[in-house]
Amino acid sequence: MRFLILWLCCLSLSAFGAPVPAGDAELTADLNGVSLKLFTYRPSQCAPKSFLLVFHGVSRNAQGYRDHAKPIADGLCAIAIAPYFDKAHFPGYKYQRGGLTSSDSKQWTGPVIEQLVAWLRTQEKQPDWPYSMIGHSGGGQFLSRFAASTPNHAQKIVLANPGSYLFPSLDAHIPDGFGGMPDAEQALKRYLAAPLVLLLGDADIEQDAELPKGYMQQGSNRHERGLNFYQAGQKIAAERHWDFSWRLLEVPGVAHNARKMFASPQALQAFRP
Repeated sequence: MRFLILWLCCLSLSAFGAPVPAGDAELTADLNGVSLKLFTYRPSQCAPKSFLLVFHGVSRNAQGYRDHAKPIADGLCAIAIAPYFDKAHFPGYKYQRGGLTSSDSKQWTGPVIEQLVAWLRTQEKQPDWPYSMIGHSGGGQFLSRFAASTPNHAQKIVLANPGSYLFPSLDAHIPDGFGGMPDAEQALKRYLAAPLVLLLGDADIEQDAELPKGYMQQGSNRHERGLNFYQAGQKIAAERHWDFSWRLLEVPGVAHNARKMFASPQALQAFRP
């Protein structure tokens, strides 16, 4: 009988979810046939009431990114969740480019994130908890495409030192712009009104060897591409009299370094109103 009770208890936890453990942990989220390994961190000095989703770069070091994000999670009193996008299931076109190599939205990766948020809320039994997002380098590239293509309720979407962007242009074709995207003009309008924060290291001026040459049209280095991206959004919003909600923050003296970017005071500032 004791073993039956234990089995029923475990079944209950599996069926209804269990909170993200305190401190560091590893979990697996099964999302409609997609299995995501999660590296998590729950602050112990406060009672979290939100999620911070952290997106790794092309190194796919999700655990390291979870660790880099701890100062932000502590400052916000949020549970940090760093999903691991393995290369076999999420090659570059599915991760950095967000699956936007096709105009078929069923091929896009963004909806997986909305499913992950729903899964996390179920685990915590908190259906209304808010969430914010930060991605560095390749993770920032992904969040640019996510913000452009996937309606969402993120409080903040922070792009830290991306190598490229989905540019605010109706002429450039996806995954570089809005050409070929369903309801492209409305998607662009929503993009410009998104709570997007551009977090740039002002010393991030080295060439990106892994970036397709076509992205050099956005600027000669990451810092320049980020400034051009922000200014282009600002310009088209003004021309069309649309809302423009983006913010630009620069981290002095920091190059392409996720740990230093996340530890900067500007990173925490990015999540403030």
